[in-house]
Amino acid sequence: MSREEQARWSRFGDELRKIRSSSGMTQRELGSKVGLSHGMVGAIERAQRRPQKEQVEDFDAILATGGVLSQIWDELTTEWNVPAGFRDVLHLEQRARQIREFNAQILPGILQTPDYARALIRARRITASKDEVDHLVETRIGRLTKLQQRSLPLLWCVVRQSALTPNMGDPTIVKGQLAHLTRLGTEGTVRLQVIPDSASAPAALCEAFRVMTLDGSNTIGYVEHALGGEVKALPQQVEDLITFFETLLSEALSPSASLELIGTISGDHHGEMD
Repeated sequence: MSREEQARWSRFGDELRKIRSSSGMTQRELGSKVGLSHGMVGAIERAQRRPQKEQVEDFDAILATGGVLSQIWDELTTEWNVPAGFRDVLHLEQRARQIREFNAQILPGILQTPDYARALIRARRITASKDEVDHLVETRIGRLTKLQQRSLPLLWCVVRQSALTPNMGDPTIVKGQLAHLTRLGTEGTVRLQVIPDSASAPAALCEAFRVMTLDGSNTIGYVEHALGGEVKALPQQVEDLITFFETLLSEALSPSASLELIGTISGDHHGEMD
């Protein structure tokens, strides 16, 4: 681990050591119960090694923490290697009652499969290590899971048809992603609407953005760009984004027609793969 990573994970290590000591359990005793050496437990407590999620869940169960360690692990994993400007957005997302998002070039991260997300992250972060890529993928795909663990907000996404079939280098990645979209749309997890290639929609060429409603009177916008994104909180900015989203909706197919289009495209890809 780098010094920065150790400083971040020291919070977890300190909490684990405190809880373990309070329970009267030694590192060796705890390690034997979770299938780790006492040296590995010590390394985790010193923030020299990052624990796996399954190990953290075992720690919680054995030490009867009530899930405290898993909560810390989730927070640290969400923030690990995520640009600082995006961390607050992730926290706001988890509080949102409504999320409306548009993307013209790729599918919104919250809807991506692990393979799709990994291919994009590898392409954009050429120098990232495998560990960094894995953690970014875990953070991205974990967003929807976390939303589903509470009362799922209204998740409404609009994309251009071209975003459904990016050149990922492997047609199986696209096919798996389309199947995932179909499942989410059919289950009602997301209200997905596609702007077809045949539509004359200049507005659909704009940058990606989302609008998150936290409560009846508090709505936040977020506009993405090549180096990250910017939070838009001024009332006029948010109102403009909402109006823009409604303009895009007027060019989009209905949710049912969008799913039919995805099914047709998926069939086309299936034919290419046979």
